[in-house]
Amino acid sequence: MTNNLYASLTDPLRLMDFIENWKKAGIEIDEYEIEIIKDDDEFDNKMREFFKASLNVIVDPLIDHQKRFIKGIPVMNQKELMQESQARHFLSEQNKYQQQDFVVCPI
Repeated sequence: MTNNLYASLTDPLRLMDFIENWKKAGIEIDEYEIEIIKDDDEFDNKMREFFKASLNVIVDPLIDHQKRFIKGIPVMNQKELMQESQARHFLSEQNKYQQQDFVVCPI
């Protein structure tokens, strides 16, 4: 769809519905390629390729006139999600201890 976004469709028979939606949102699709993903392993490998290429993947994306997603399922990199979760947990724990370090002392 765009330079850093890959749209994946669950029903290839609805391709023209999606292209029409994107056209109404001002996104012209000059060329496209249809590729059938046969099984889970192929899907996983394809997603790894996209993530390695810094592509964002969204399944069945619909877009409004302001080019905002109104429907679709983002495919997230589980490894990155885990790292983000661990970092948030670490910062949360660190913040908790920092708050406990402060003691009010009467003067």
